Amino acid sequence: RLAHAHKNDIADSAGNVAAFATMEIATGKDVRVVSDLRVPPDAAGEYTVRVKIAETTRDLTRVSVEPRAPAAGVGQIANRLDYPFGNSIRLVGYDLPQKKVKPNNPLPITLYWRADRAIEKSYIAFVHVLGAQFNAAQNNFLWGQVDRVPSDGKFPTNAWRVGEIVPDAYRVVVDASAPPGAYKIE
Repeated sequence: RLAHAHKNDIADSAGNVAAFATMEIATGKDVRVVSDLRVPPDAAGEYTVRVKIAETTRDLTRVSVEPRAPAAGVGQIANRLDYPFGNSIRLVGYDLPQKKVKPNNPLPITLYWRADRAIEKSYIAFVHVLGAQFNAAQNNFLWGQVDRVPSDGKFPTNAWRVGEIVPDAYRVVVDASAPPGAYKIE
């Protein structure tokens, strides 16, 4: 079987490509291709979804892209930070309304992120509660954790606008068998 270059894209009425995906596909009787097109965070308006195989381009359908709602309003950030993650993402602060928690109860914390540059990838953020004592059930020092796309998946990092502050609230349940003591949050 031979392979052909396959390209999907989404373009505005002037033909400007807003997003595209390229892959190699094998020739054959029936070929199914699945690809994701990541639309830029500031895109809005009518777009045409197109497919191109070899030198032939075909319009598939038209889609209407609605502007993304801005992240929830950010009031006073209790604890300001300036922690860069790579060259695009920055943790600018957090709110930790309570500093004491009982086992099997949630610890609320809100992180505040900012994009310094456009982000190509959707990253997973996490909040971990680490103890001084080893957690045999986890085989590590972890006593609570939440790992997910920011804002419960509503604001993936590749949808952040440059300069926008994105609040990211967590409720980390502390393990029911967590011993008393001081814990670190990472």
